[in-house]
Amino acid sequence: MRKQILILLILVFIFGLAPVNFSKAENLGGKLKGRILLQVESKGEAWYIDPSTQQRAYLGRPADAFRIMRELGLGISENNFNSFNGYAPKNLSGRILLRVEAKGEAYYVNPINLKMHFLGKPIDAFNIMKELGLGISNDDISNLQIYGEDFIIKDVYLKTNDGKFIQESQIVKVYNNKEEIIIPSLNNILNYQTHSCFHTIATTTSKIYFTDIACAAGGGYENLYVFDKNKNKVIILENISSIFTASGGFSISPDKLKIVIVKDKDGLIEGVSNKLYIFDLNKDMLFKIVYLNKDETLNRGCGNMSNFFDIKWQDEKKIAFQVYKIESECAEDMKQPIDYRLILIE
Repeated sequence: MRKQILILLILVFIFGLAPVNFSKAENLGGKLKGRILLQVESKGEAWYIDPSTQQRAYLGRPADAFRIMRELGLGISENNFNSFNGYAPKNLSGRILLRVEAKGEAYYVNPINLKMHFLGKPIDAFNIMKELGLGISNDDISNLQIYGEDFIIKDVYLKTNDGKFIQESQIVKVYNNKEEIIIPSLNNILNYQTHSCFHTIATTTSKIYFTDIACAAGGGYENLYVFDKNKNKVIILENISSIFTASGGFSISPDKLKIVIVKDKDGLIEGVSNKLYIFDLNKDMLFKIVYLNKDETLNRGCGNMSNFFDIKWQDEKKIAFQVYKIESECAEDMKQPIDYRLILIE
């Protein structure tokens, strides 16, 4: 143990591996993707941040580092390899490249300068870890999900004391083909008096966004929740829940990072929905992006089950939506479409 600590202190002195404070950084995985991190406040454990998933893979011993780096590798042709001339293009920053036409030789692309480092033997991979490692605190690295680990909301049937079975929703961690129950009952943890089911609407590398819906037919959404994978904690998104309703509309962006939301009605009049909101999953922030004129609505229907919204994501930054004219009497066949409109999301 003393020898390990001594080696770590030498690394800190030689390579400047004092931990960098990322506590105020947004999207930590995105900022550190492709980097090799060292837990300098612990025993110097080394982690590789996979650029594609932004998860941290434990490198461990030289043999482990070599295996993980090759396991997460991206195959390239000899034509591409020869064209790089020792330095990879920016879109391959931080990647492990495998020469599939040359016995699978592996190279690590340093995200700092895009230089390609040959990983010939396990000791080579281990030395790269030492030379290019970035110090990180225990608190900051705990915000990065472990590679191969995932969380899901799983529906199960549990037997009650009176011998009956009820449907229950649990949050389960899956790792190495094994399951660990993190939250055995969402109903209990959220203090539900009557039984509800839960439906996942979006996931990110660190969070699951889900809503509750009555298990009985015809039940509607009530609230929007988020489960933090790193803290094993569920919270209600109160500012979103007032807008995200069962009879309203929502659509998830192609990159799964934003949700466009429309209320079932704005004010007291059924069928009048004139505001369009965007919920940014990375920032957990709600933005109002469209406010229609008083005689316009996004809702073709007249409330409840007749509500209808024609809203489409064209790509990650463009939303097209149909606008209808409000009539004096609400009747679905009387609402005339005005036009399709397009809005750009920054």
